[in-house]
Amino acid sequence: MWSRSTDKQSRKNCDTLWLVAGGSGGHILPAIELAKQWAQHHPNRRIVLYTLKRKLDRLIAENNVVVDSIVTLSLPPLPRGRLFFMPAFLIRFSIVFLRVLLHGLFRRPTRVITTGGLVAVPVCLAARVLRSPIEVVELNAEFGSATSLLIRFASRIRVVFLEALQELCTRRSGLAARTRLIDYPLRTPDAPPLSRAESLVDVFAGGASNEKATVFVLGGSQGSRFLSRAVLSWLETLAVEHREKLQVIHQVGDYDQETVRERYAERGVSAVVFSYRPNLASCYQAADCVVTRAGAGTLHELAAVSKRSIVIPLETAATAHQVANATAMVKRHRDLFTLVRQQDVLSDPTAFHAMLNHVVESVTGSQEATATAQPSQPELQAQEPSRY
Repeated sequence: MWSRSTDKQSRKNCDTLWLVAGGSGGHILPAIELAKQWAQHHPNRRIVLYTLKRKLDRLIAENNVVVDSIVTLSLPPLPRGRLFFMPAFLIRFSIVFLRVLLHGLFRRPTRVITTGGLVAVPVCLAARVLRSPIEVVELNAEFGSATSLLIRFASRIRVVFLEALQELCTRRSGLAARTRLIDYPLRTPDAPPLSRAESLVDVFAGGASNEKATVFVLGGSQGSRFLSRAVLSWLETLAVEHREKLQVIHQVGDYDQETVRERYAERGVSAVVFSYRPNLASCYQAADCVVTRAGAGTLHELAAVSKRSIVIPLETAATAHQVANATAMVKRHRDLFTLVRQQDVLSDPTAFHAMLNHVVESVTGSQEATATAQPSQPELQAQEPSRY
């Protein structure tokens, strides 16, 4: 457990909030914003964040000022379709549940707020035993596995997308009275926005050109190997003289950072490659176009800064909620978002490449950005770690 130093006497009779989120920045960051809103009405309070025992989760969680302590829980992924591993998972799940329950017996939470994820299930079940009110916040356009389970125990249900509210009213009309539509809890800006030129200097540490086309490849806090391969595949088709007119900002998550950086260098493309940044405002401002997955938080941030984007939702056997997110946001912002299905990029990336070529051509005034002779395309792999 990580904890800030506090005055024990002042915390003795304070209100305690359990904040439950883990697995990605898309769960943790909006949960922290919700905690800030709750803290405004509870000056004498203590906020405890329950998250997964992962380096990235801890890094995201510690980079804030509102959480007083962080409890990391070791919970393996749900073994979908692998019954052999289910007993071990249930044992680990039970240990986590009992650990959280003991925490609650020592100091019962005044309220529990969760944005979902597998880690929310044992924590909220413990809160249910303790008879603490639970607030479930669904950030996506359709309910996930965890939130679908937990809403039956919730005293409050909050949804961001109208589509999620309609789904709830259709399937579980009895819960509609407890449900309210809210705005997405976007991060509060730390400072006034920079100009595009200032943002380029901030992101590229002075090594960028205001005359080049800037593409931001946004794989999210967990990264996206599929997006990395898709964009690097496009570079293979780009004429050499046009690569010199391109610069790339690329978030790759915890893996492939050095490999991706080397691939850009080999092709003579100026690029900043990183795993995680606590604030992406400069990256958004610097970019002429963003290539992104369809996490709810990412799409709402892009809409807030009116940034045109190519959206390729994650689709796996375990989840396709990003397709619902992208479809809903495209309806609202047709002038900003272009939806491209993952399978279309796999089967024939020509249209995707043409979109990126248009960005280079429109920004730099270039013509015929595609090389005459196109090398064979590297294989794109769609499979990525599933998001619960």
